[in-house]
Amino acid sequence: YLNPDSALFYVKQGLKKAEEQGDELGKAALLNQYGMIDDNATRYKDSREKYLQSEIIYRNKGDDIGLAATLVRLGVVEKRKGNFDKALAYFMEALTLSEKNNHKLGMLEGRVVFAEAYYSLGEYENALSNLRIAEEIDRQIPLSNLSLNMYINYGYVYIKKGEYDKAIGYINKGLSKSN
Repeated sequence: YLNPDSALFYVKQGLKKAEEQGDELGKAALLNQYGMIDDNATRYKDSREKYLQSEIIYRNKGDDIGLAATLVRLGVVEKRKGNFDKALAYFMEALTLSEKNNHKLGMLEGRVVFAEAYYSLGEYENALSNLRIAEEIDRQIPLSNLSLNMYINYGYVYIKKGEYDKAIGYINKGLSKSN
């Protein structure tokens, strides 16, 4: 995030190495990372193309965990474009795969992105429902950036609901963990 030029350099180097070694799963993971770099630079069309390439590889290799992570990214791109039905479908498939594999980090991510989509749609109770499930999952795994996103999202929802004390409580909780 802080050095996108360096990130891009290393992703391209990694892709070259994965190609040379015939490492399809490595290529898929790197395409996913490349997509995130494009996504962060608001090159959504480019990021979507890389995520779709990654998706094909993960499906062909039967890697559900990698596939779920890529489906989340595809959903985020659709959400940013305002295609909430497509976004929610991607999120649902990703969450289903993560639950099937009992992949807690993927389950946490699925619930957090569902909450973000519902927040964007103004469905604050659905957002809170997903955040509560996310919080239960979060208690079972080590702290991650998704944990912090969860607390931020709680803050956003409670601000919209006018429940400022709850918003401040969750933001402070996230801040204390981020330190």
